[in-house]
Amino acid sequence: MPNRSISPPVPHWMQSYRLAGYRNIYELLPDETRIYGTEDLYGDWNGQLLVLLKTFCGSGFIERRKASGHPRPFSHEWSWPTNKRLTKRADLLRTCENPSSCGIMYGSALAGLLPVGDEIPDQLPRAQDAIDYGSSVLRYVISRMPSLTTVLCLGPVAWECAASAFSRSVDWEHARDASQDGEHGFESGDIACVAGFLPTARVPSTIADRAWSLVQQRLNPPPSPSSNAA
Repeated sequence: MPNRSISPPVPHWMQSYRLAGYRNIYELLPDETRIYGTEDLYGDWNGQLLVLLKTFCGSGFIERRKASGHPRPFSHEWSWPTNKRLTKRADLLRTCENPSSCGIMYGSALAGLLPVGDEIPDQLPRAQDAIDYGSSVLRYVISRMPSLTTVLCLGPVAWECAASAFSRSVDWEHARDASQDGEHGFESGDIACVAGFLPTARVPSTIADRAWSLVQQRLNPPPSPSSNAA
């Protein structure tokens, strides 16, 4: 099996981007080579599934890790409830234990654009500018994932970035409700976008699981009836 662990090059426009209210990960860590800090959890650039959440973390978390000598500040954190809950569902879809060949890429809609401070605010500063940047990153990521068939957008920010990246105007709530009825938010060529709840959303698991079930059906469709069947 080929080695899939090498991230694509980070383009200069991504490294140099600045927006008031945020710190760019490449501003904090000039030698960082990842686009998503969660690539060490699920980071298959040849995977069929891309799972997007809102943003990685507040800039304060990275700054503290850097100050403490952490070997890779821009990496996933097991203790976060988001990651604990997400892995319970995503692990059912992974094809192997190796993050670089597991069939899944896990990222943030805003990639390495981190809100200033320790918390991720409910209302992002300069939200439309941030979403415009995130959609540009997503278009680049899609161009570097040759086997991608499904984008699972967890939460409205991820959905808005995806809709913008594909030049669609599908409302978040409409797309979320569609997934509850077993339908994709939209399809573009060979790629389907599905809207789901954030892992920490206060909704019953039977509701939160429906988008994941829809993704599973797409990744593992039932076998076609045998042509020899009577």
